[in-house]
Amino acid sequence: MKENLFTGKEKYVSKKSISTLGEYFDHIEYARTQIFQNEHLWYRGLANNNYKLLPSLYRIKDYSFEDEVKIRNEFIDKAKGFVKYSNLTNYEWYFLMQHYGLPTRLLDWTEGYLIALFFALRLSQNDNVHINPCIWIISPSKLNKITVGLDRIIRTEKSQENQDLELSAQYLNFRKDANDIKPIAISSTYSNERILRQKGCFTVHGTEIRSIDSIFRVSKCTDIVQINIARKSADKINRELEYAGISESSIFPDLEGLSKEIKHRYNM
Repeated sequence: MKENLFTGKEKYVSKKSISTLGEYFDHIEYARTQIFQNEHLWYRGLANNNYKLLPSLYRIKDYSFEDEVKIRNEFIDKAKGFVKYSNLTNYEWYFLMQHYGLPTRLLDWTEGYLIALFFALRLSQNDNVHINPCIWIISPSKLNKITVGLDRIIRTEKSQENQDLELSAQYLNFRKDANDIKPIAISSTYSNERILRQKGCFTVHGTEIRSIDSIFRVSKCTDIVQINIARKSADKINRELEYAGISESSIFPDLEGLSKEIKHRYNM
């Protein structure tokens, strides 16, 4: 058995913050083979290891479901002027809202651990440059087993699993008396180039405002992993990612992504 790279009772946390891409590979391999036993895994990169696994809408102080419905309807009505987005399902519209910056109850994950690492190392204006970033890893099917008793990813498209379609639809249109609806991991369609390149997948959160990690903790399930990254090594790891073909233009396949990549290369 490989050296144990993790510690913790309620969740597995890396014993030390990684500082190279090679160390990251070692941690991913250990988590995949020793903790999750080769399960289909999802990854999420965060620039601050103190950030909660909550969607953007639940970080708004005066959130209301009624306001979200108004925002969603306005987005769909006005975005239909873009011809290529004219025949989307309700969830595909919702995925687009998330990717273009509107607050939703979706939380972004990816099936690519290098993509998650890329996002963990990206700093936004409000991020603290002195705090370590991190990668979270979950088993989406295990999350659904905990929250709704189904050991699989919940589909959002028509399929043989009609139960899945009915369940996922409930998360877009709550009853007013609904309560204690926990998050689920849902299938995502690659409805635009960004989701495709980023191997995007999502958890959609219900009426219960609780982070994903707390749900695992309360259920006493330790199948959740946090890998911490040394902030001082971020530039070095970013260069190693570029050598591996992971960069702004590969994650954001447009001229904006290309421009950011060139600016980063020339320290602009």
